[in-house]
Amino acid sequence: MTNEPWYSQLITPLESIYNDIIIIYDPDELSKLDDVISVLSKEYLLCYFQNELSLRSAIAGSQGKQALVFISDKNSCIPYDIELRSEKIKDWSLKRIFPKLDSLVIKEYQTRLQELYTAYKLVEGSLKEANRDATKNFVQSWLKDDIQCGEIRELIHSVKQSLYTEDPKWDVIALQWGRLSYLKDKCSEKISEFEILDKEIIEKFDHFIFNRYTDLFYATSHDRPIIINKVMEYLGYLKAERLVLLCFDGMSFQEWNILKSHLERHGVTKFKEDSIFTLLPTLTKISRKSLFSGEKGYPNLLDEGRGFEKYIQNHWNCEESKQINVFYNADPKWNPDYLYYEYIGIIINLFDDTAHATGNVDRSKLLMQKNLINILQETKIEDLFHEFLKAGYRIFITSDHGTVWCFGNGYKTEKYLVEERARRALLYPNKTLADDFSAQKRVKSFEETTLLGERIIVFPIGREMFTTEKETAISHGGIHLEEVIVPFIEVFQ
Repeated sequence: MTNEPWYSQLITPLESIYNDIIIIYDPDELSKLDDVISVLSKEYLLCYFQNELSLRSAIAGSQGKQALVFISDKNSCIPYDIELRSEKIKDWSLKRIFPKLDSLVIKEYQTRLQELYTAYKLVEGSLKEANRDATKNFVQSWLKDDIQCGEIRELIHSVKQSLYTEDPKWDVIALQWGRLSYLKDKCSEKISEFEILDKEIIEKFDHFIFNRYTDLFYATSHDRPIIINKVMEYLGYLKAERLVLLCFDGMSFQEWNILKSHLERHGVTKFKEDSIFTLLPTLTKISRKSLFSGEKGYPNLLDEGRGFEKYIQNHWNCEESKQINVFYNADPKWNPDYLYYEYIGIIINLFDDTAHATGNVDRSKLLMQKNLINILQETKIEDLFHEFLKAGYRIFITSDHGTVWCFGNGYKTEKYLVEERARRALLYPNKTLADDFSAQKRVKSFEETTLLGERIIVFPIGREMFTTEKETAISHGGIHLEEVIVPFIEVFQ
């Protein structure tokens, strides 16, 4: 079975071209597919030709990168001076990749091209050129055992069953929704039910946040922590001789499924999967400090290292000789220095960094997911788990917040009036300033004196964010299910 990417015969020839500008005729618009963008954008400036002015502007800002100019219409009029100094590629098409199949049929499955390509290469030598009907039959036979899409349908049913109750079990829904989001971004079917469910989840979860969220602080943590500031308390009950708390900044359940899949392929296969609620607003400097310090009130939030050490010394009843440390912004690979410590916190920014680096998203985290899969393949993150387990540590994985794809609402904020300003949350020092900003805007204000004191958090509606209209991004800070409920996982030998 071939492991060759379906697009390799399109991209590989580019490596031997040294012109500053390469014009590519791309009738099937393959250059706009996420996996192609993910590969090309690392080395090239991507220009989708619309008019002369925008093309010249893009090339002028190329900053030394080769510019790939994609045209989907042969009649496009590229300026003569640009065309004169360009290399031309005339056959970026599905027909080039699947020469014996009907390209119009293949085009209907653009998010499944890798699966089709792998199956096609196995039988290409024995195939005769297939017409439209024959191509459809081949495609259906190659994809008929689509287990993932079958699981998607089962998960949609499960989420509905969990959601349409008087008291939804949000911890259960978060696991199901994360798995569903992960699989949905790997399936070619347009799942209209997904967007409908998302809107219903937003509405019901908002109601929970504004009516039941603060009750979580009074829940017991003996069996498992319910909310992030109780994680340290729960870990203390375990009386472990050696323990590591891995905080993957910005990891929601969708990203956990990416990491889990990677670990399973590398021999780390036993997990106990639970969840925790994060602190509001779902920002790193607030929620992550709560994780390591065991505190929830903003004035009491120590930095992660000091909070971790202080909590263990004051509450875990451990020997004074135990060595404690927190490693910030750690590389996702094994560090032998970890073994000098019995109690370790490790903060890895891989997911959060990738989220913030992923722009121009199209109503999903698909591009981020593909980027993460590629990045994880280049790491040795599995060694962390193998080495800690071999050394007898109990390993817990969690996050300080999740992320969501979102879009701008056009609301401008004055930074000198807010205490904390993020795309998905504004923290005002008092109600007067919060109300002044919120007047005649589609926003929601959250207040809770035990958590915030006199402060007020203003959240955007649904998947909106406080930035220019039509801008899209992956961000955090708000009250979407994907931001608020994150994985809490124990890893076993």
